[in-house]
Formats: sequence, structure tokens, C-alpha cells
Amino acid sequence: MFRRVLLAVDASRNAEKACDEAIALASMTGMEITAISVVDLPDYAATVGEVEEVKQEGYRLYSKILNNVVKNAERQGVSMTTKILNGHPAETIIKYAEQGGYDLIIMGHQGVSGIKEFLMGSVSAKVLQHAKCSVLVVK
Repeated sequence: MFRRVLLAVDASRNAEKACDEAIALASMTGMEITAISVVDLPDYAATVGEVEEVKQEGYRLYSKILNNVVKNAERQGVSMTTKILNGHPAETIIKYAEQGGYDLIIMGHQGVSGIKEFLMGSVSAKVLQHAKCSVLVVK
């Protein structure tokens, strides 16, 4: 039985579906859910101002998204905590799940395909390969 669930949320349609799945599971089982979003900071040599601008833009976007997720969960009687993190999404999700002792990661399948996925890999594929707990990828 999964008791502690980490729900990874981005701005994609599949993330919305993952949220719905997580909330439905929690309403049936009483699982504890923490929803996180990861602001992907630029790898390139950017100025401090540029990094801060990306960070602030990401926080505004994910705050709005996570607030909507929490409202949806509350309507269905599910309590949820949220957190916005910075870093490379896959690595940050894996590390946060491990440090927090989560039993399950639920996330949407990102829309990366073809050559781009082959060369870079998708966030969900990396989490599937490297997470030390179970992972549910919703499509």
C-alpha cells in the first residue's frame, strides 16, 4: 500500500491528468500527497538577473497551477501540501522523493518525442529509470 505520494506537476495536460489520478487514489485510500513543481533554471551562462527572472516567472506559474490542484483536491476531501523547487526537473524530483521517504511518484508523461527524446530523454523517462520508489506515469 502506498502511503506517501509525491505528485510532480508541470504545466502540461498530462500533468492535469496525473493530478486527477492522484486525487482519486487519495480519496479512496487516504494517501498523503505532496504536490511539487520544479522551476527549470537555465544551464547556459546567464546573468543573475536573468536567472532571477526565470525563477520568478516559474514561481508565478506554478503557484497558480498548484493552488488550482489544491482547490480541486479539497473539493474531493483530499488534503495536499505543495512545494516549488528549483533545479533540473528529473534530478530534483528523484532527490526530493528519496529524501522525503515517498513510496510513489505520480507524474504526467511529458510530450517529448522522436529525436529530442532520444538525445535528451524526457523527465518522466529519467524519473522512471532512476527513482528508488515506484513511479506512475499518466498519459
